[in-house]
Parts: sequence; C-alpha cells; structure tokens
Amino acid sequence: MTKIIFDKRVAIICAFFVSFSPFLIRFDREVRMYPLFLLLTLLTLYFFLIAIESNSKKRWLLFSLFGVLSLYTHYHSIIVLFCCFVYGVMTLRHKKYKYFIISYLLMVIFYSFWIDGFFYHFFSFSALGSEEPTRFPSTYGFWIKPIYLIFSFTFGQAILPWDWKITIPAALVFGYAFIYVFPKIIKNKKISLFFMCFFLLPIILGLVITDLMPRYMIFIYPFYITLASYCICRTKPAFKKVILTVIMTIYSISFYNFYSEKNYHILASTTPWREIGVILNKQYEHGDIILNVGNSPSLKYYLDDHLNISGNAELYQVINNTIELNRNFWIIIANPAFYSQANKLVNQYNKNEIFFIQDHFKLKKDPNYLDKQKYFKKEFMEYRAEIYHFKKTKRT
Repeated sequence: MTKIIFDKRVAIICAFFVSFSPFLIRFDREVRMYPLFLLLTLLTLYFFLIAIESNSKKRWLLFSLFGVLSLYTHYHSIIVLFCCFVYGVMTLRHKKYKYFIISYLLMVIFYSFWIDGFFYHFFSFSALGSEEPTRFPSTYGFWIKPIYLIFSFTFGQAILPWDWKITIPAALVFGYAFIYVFPKIIKNKKISLFFMCFFLLPIILGLVITDLMPRYMIFIYPFYITLASYCICRTKPAFKKVILTVIMTIYSISFYNFYSEKNYHILASTTPWREIGVILNKQYEHGDIILNVGNSPSLKYYLDDHLNISGNAELYQVINNTIELNRNFWIIIANPAFYSQANKLVNQYNKNEIFFIQDHFKLKKDPNYLDKQKYFKKEFMEYRAEIYHFKKTKRT
C-alpha cells in the first residue's frame, strides 16, 4: 500500500518498523478483534487506493467487500470509510464517480443488517453518545489525547508516559525530523492530501466521536509509521543514523519491559490468569463458590471443567444483600474498575462471625500504580490480581 503513494525505500522502512513494533506486540496476548480490524482496514485502503488509480470494477468491488467486513469487525471503521470518501471526492475526476458511489451504496446495503448494533455501540460508548464525559480520564485534560495516541504509537505501551529520560530525548529527535521534512510534505500535494485524509482527519474525528484510545485508533498506526518512514528517508544521511539508533534503543527498552511485564499500564493484558487457574485447580473444594470480579472469560480457559464461576451479577446480589453466601467461597479481583465493590465485599465478610479468610494471594505487584492513579485519574490496583479464599467456620 505504501508503494502506491511513496517509493520503495519508504515502503521497506515502514515494513521494518511494523515488523518490530512495540505497539503491535501487545496484541499477541489478546484474542480480540483489533488485529483483524487492522488487517481488514489495510485491505480496504489498499483496494481503495488501487481502485482510485485504475477505476477497475473488480477493485471497487473488493473495496466494498473489505469495507463491509471491517465495519462488522469494529464500528470505528466508519471513520476509515469516511476518510476514504473525502480522499476520493478530492482526487477522482467526475467520470470516475460511478463505481465510487456504487461501492458505498453496496456497503450501506450490506451493513444495514447491523445498523441497530452500530447505533447501540455508538450511543453507549462514544464520546458523543455516552453518559460518561470520557472513558479516557487524565490529569492533563482533553488536549493530552492525541499526544498520548502518538506516544503509544511511538513507544508502545510498555514505557510509562512520565518516564522523561526516555520520552524527552526521543520527542526532540522525532520532532526535529518532522519539522525538517514538513515543508517537503506541504509542497507535494499528493502526499500532503494523503496524510491529511488518513492521519490528521481520523485524529480530529476521533477526538469528536470517540475517546481516542490507541487500540480503537489502531487503523491510524500504519499511516503514522509511513509518516515516520518518509521523514527518515528525507532527512540528512548523518541524522538518519541518529534517528535509527534512538528508535532501536526505544524498541529494546519497550520489548524488555513488555516481556518482563514492567511499566506496562494496560493491566488487562498482563493479568495472571494462568497462575490464578493453578491456585484454584489445586485448592478448590466441591461446592465452593467462585466470584470472578469483572466477569472476564479468560479465567475459564485455565480452570478444570467441574469448577463453576459466578460473575458480576452474583457479586451485585451479594453486595446488595439480595442473596447470602452460605458456603466456602473465593473472591478473585483482577479488574481495577470493580476493586472498590469487591473490597467492600471482602471487608463485609471478613467481619462476619461465620467466615474467615483462609488464604489471601497477591499476584504481580505493580510498583507504579500510585503514579498511574495520579496521572490517569482512575483506579489502579497495587497487584495485578488478588484472591481471597473464605472458609465457613465459626470462630471461637
């Protein structure tokens, strides 16, 4: 795709960075929609760009096909398709509009089956539709969102944003490279339009309709890498070595932190479900109740078949005194969003005369959790997971 707009050198450097991207490696631990979303949007954009050049009926049909598939994968694909529409309107000649319009009509028809689901997600989770002011809290406010997005694309998410000894030198190097190349981008209408439509415009739209979470905006990442690769190719030869040295240093630090699980602030990706499963499989007794706070389905993968898991519905019933626990039970806390409710339940039953805490397991201490609470203005746990095992035995 990069070769269509740029030259082979930019494409090779871009492929190299994508292959060793600290941002993308986090998804090797997540069986979620994001890798598929990225693949389908890339295929959508690829066939869109070659359809623009060739105006081939087959290419436009493939653009429609992958556009629909990407829409069914993640509703943020609407941003991608809107950006394609803007780019097409600004580049196509009048006589080429026929297949362009038909391709969008086909996508509307085939996506109409899921239009209710789209509006549900939009009004439930988007920045415009959600009752919550934002799902991206931060001490620094609204303007930090695009900066954090670029930070995540550059460093991955295994280097903390306030690690200034890494972020400031890297920002100076990258900033200089971009400022040096920016006039060249402006002079080239084709390249400037490309970055405006597929890099700048999605960020602006993301600020308006979503919380600009890096994983939601993963489809922008290839264009960010393309911009970085273009800047490297257009800088002075001596400075290229400096940039590449800085990049490889950052990648090395990020890889080390990622695989040693240090400074990693996306806790859901590093929750020790395997270790939790080992503990439960060994110590679970027939009839025990297991409350999995946060209701994550990942735990079931590591449990023996005979173990029954209860989720948030049962948790709220216990908290609201709708039902009472009358057997030995486990409380597994591995989601910071539910920590307060779960901790309340722990304290409630710890004071109960019938129950006492038999075991309390703390797994994977997070030394940065207080800083995360400070800068992100949300709850983080001191440990990635805690397990409480309550026994029903009267105290003497």
